[in-house]
Amino acid sequence: MLDAAEAAPSNSDVNTLIDRLKFQENLDWNDFLITDHLPEIQRDELNKKIQSQIRNKIRKEYHFEVLDKKVLRDVCAFIICATDERNPIFSEISGLTFCKVKDQWKLTPLMGSFRHTGFNLYQLEAEARQRELEKWVFKQQAVYKSKVQGQQENKLLNKISEFSSESAFQAKEPSALVLYFLSMVKQANFHAIAACLGVDLAESFGDDELQAIYSLVEGLSGGRQVGDWAKLQEQPYIATVLEDDDNEMVSVAMFFPELEPKEQILEFSVKKMGSRWVLELPDNMSLDDEGKFSDADFRGWKLKRENRSRLDEVSPLIISSLKPVSADSSGVLLERLLKALSEGDFATWCSCIKFMDEADKAVRRDELIAAAESWSEIKKKSLMAFKLVSVREAENVAVAKVLAVSKQRPNDYVIDYLVLCKANQQWHMVMEKSFEGDDAEGLRAARDKLIKEIKDEGDVDVAPLLLGECHVISLANFADCTGVDQSAVKESYLRYDDSLMKEDYANALKVAAAIKGTELQTLAALGADLRGRQDKDSKYEFIVAHKAAQMCAATIRLTNRRSSDVEYLLYFYCKDGEQVLVLPYLQYRYEQSRGARLFNAKVLEFVEGLKDQGIKDSFMSLINKHNELVNEMRNE
Repeated sequence: MLDAAEAAPSNSDVNTLIDRLKFQENLDWNDFLITDHLPEIQRDELNKKIQSQIRNKIRKEYHFEVLDKKVLRDVCAFIICATDERNPIFSEISGLTFCKVKDQWKLTPLMGSFRHTGFNLYQLEAEARQRELEKWVFKQQAVYKSKVQGQQENKLLNKISEFSSESAFQAKEPSALVLYFLSMVKQANFHAIAACLGVDLAESFGDDELQAIYSLVEGLSGGRQVGDWAKLQEQPYIATVLEDDDNEMVSVAMFFPELEPKEQILEFSVKKMGSRWVLELPDNMSLDDEGKFSDADFRGWKLKRENRSRLDEVSPLIISSLKPVSADSSGVLLERLLKALSEGDFATWCSCIKFMDEADKAVRRDELIAAAESWSEIKKKSLMAFKLVSVREAENVAVAKVLAVSKQRPNDYVIDYLVLCKANQQWHMVMEKSFEGDDAEGLRAARDKLIKEIKDEGDVDVAPLLLGECHVISLANFADCTGVDQSAVKESYLRYDDSLMKEDYANALKVAAAIKGTELQTLAALGADLRGRQDKDSKYEFIVAHKAAQMCAATIRLTNRRSSDVEYLLYFYCKDGEQVLVLPYLQYRYEQSRGARLFNAKVLEFVEGLKDQGIKDSFMSLINKHNELVNEMRNE
């Protein structure tokens, strides 16, 4: 496990070992010191315990630090501390123990224990050293647990104080504080949220403060069972503070376009601590005694009586709170609308709408729901890219055809239509209600005429719009790749991989190529690659580049951190000018399963259909090199 050395392993050696164990890559049971006398059944159970320890105690998201060590001749122990950036009060103290066998230090199978090692069995002096180290590990774990927790609490309070000491924060009145809190939840700003709760004002870090911190940690974790935390972080909404005679409560009217019920009210208890206002988490944002969040979801029966009667007023109040946005050209307004869609900014989307000036509550509610339905229709596929296809404009009416592209499947899209109207030289988006009534007959006729014209344009050639800066090349134009070096292929792969990890769809296309005729298939493959990178348990590693006459390729190792399954992928590359570009559609997998063989069928069928023998030979040469390399790696 560790390099042979007369001295005990260094802190650096242990950190290197932990980094390796984090991902369970090429885990070799021979690296652990396990007695040969262990029955097979017990050995299997021990192996499972080792895997469980690594999976639960040495998690990939943890940061590790060596706190202490002790060496007793041929055995040694390290005290390590695991912390997690996502949880500022989490720490776990563990012990790693080693035995020296033939000048090599080997890790014991169970953390902080010499059981099942068989090391110097029946030697009383050796056994005494092992028992002494085990007791030392047990004692030091308790010592450092208390010490580290105190350091973490002080560090956390200092960071929270950085927010709460700002004069702008100190001056926030209850309603402004609540709106600030909601914006910080949206940004998942842990320390700013804790400042809103006054965690740093308590005389000591007691149960109430810990309860609030645990609720923040769980609420901001991104898990599925986080109730209203997930809603406030992930869902678009518009919020406005309601007038309230209660000095100890702030009520917020909220409209969620993509949820039911859309109109909701959230209540915050507020109080003054010293010179500063602070708030309490609502019940459904605070962990209960069982460590769970309530599933009440802003239900009306949870509200105070006055707010239960005000739920029907939410939509009119929301519309009244909007700051209208208009533009002196339809093009400028469309840019704002598409930007609002891309950023999930429902408030700006609604601000661009011309709502009726005089309307009762029921009409206002219908208008806002119509705006939500329009928003949801165009956003329904978790879309990320919105492109303007064409615009038809009359004197005071315009219709825009918009292409909305799926975030996870870039070959999946919807086409929708936005209707704009001009009044007082300013353009606004309008809902169907604006075309009702006899006085709107002219508007209706103009709108219907433009919609017919824009639909009569025929089918949209979506490929150029979807492909962005992806290179489309013909088989006849494949450049010579013999001069391409390893670093150029690796650089191209890393840029593609990094873009996918960041969900930067546009940048990934810049280093990709589609063979003419496979444009949409290329987009589908890129989407599959993007979804693969979003799997937190998957790790992609560049191994080596291969070269053939007219193409290059890269062998990539894909490891599943959860199951330890390993696959070997082959990405093909071509040149366009001086650029080395990946061909997402043409990937090959080392055939170790029926699934891989089915996956490869499309590649082999494509290659078989090539008329250019040189390109066909390049493909097969690269596949053979990949298979030979993987065979060697698997047999090592």
